[in-house]
Amino acid sequence: MTTPQAESQEPSTLPGVSVLIIGAVLILTVFITVVLDGMPLRTGATAPAQSVSVCHPDKGVIKLGDVRQKAPPVDEWSFDTTPVAYPKSKKYGPWFIEHKGAAAAPAYGMCFQHSPEGALFAATYAAAESLQKQPNTDWAEEFVSKKAKKPRSTVVDALTKEDLLVSLGYKPEEVKRVEIVGYKYGSYGHGLDAIIHIGLRVTDNKDEVTYLTSTYILVWEENDWKFFPLDPSDPTETKLVPNLDGYISWR
Repeated sequence: MTTPQAESQEPSTLPGVSVLIIGAVLILTVFITVVLDGMPLRTGATAPAQSVSVCHPDKGVIKLGDVRQKAPPVDEWSFDTTPVAYPKSKKYGPWFIEHKGAAAAPAYGMCFQHSPEGALFAATYAAAESLQKQPNTDWAEEFVSKKAKKPRSTVVDALTKEDLLVSLGYKPEEVKRVEIVGYKYGSYGHGLDAIIHIGLRVTDNKDEVTYLTSTYILVWEENDWKFFPLDPSDPTETKLVPNLDGYISWR
């Protein structure tokens, strides 16, 4: 225990010395801050948030279930961002509608579950979006994989070309209805994450029916399904087919 007498015998600190000590502490603090700022955080530390994707963090691959034989449940078939109805699900997606630029900018769907069902919902939404008379360029820029074959702009242009049906020989005034009616898995989880074929039914004013198929090669990237076409000039390989034999009915 220190006595009052001992305390009175402690030498007082000179003002000049105090200034020097404070200055030294400030310099040392700045030095440590600069050095540690460039060092990796130790295990257990919380890293600053870095926004790589607006979508939910990937929680791992969900294995392929019976989706090859039976369509997954759908909350609703929606027209909210496309001229053709597409399936929506709180479980599988889309979970986020992005608006870029002006408030009146066209909306589009993104953020799908990392699962066979999520890939299916992503491909089906893409088929609906592609049938816009003027498809959304923002959507195409977001949907096409950053790793897609060059030139990437060719894929975006092909996805957003005006009126896909016209390019296939249809006359808009003769088309009564277009519906997404089926799908077929080409593969899932083998190198390229998913290959999904989407079947469409086109009904004309005479109620005559024709069928189309579009193919979507998808990869998991930035916490979402992205499009990775093998042929940039013909990314979805959309074509007329005599029927949809072998396709699973959506509804």
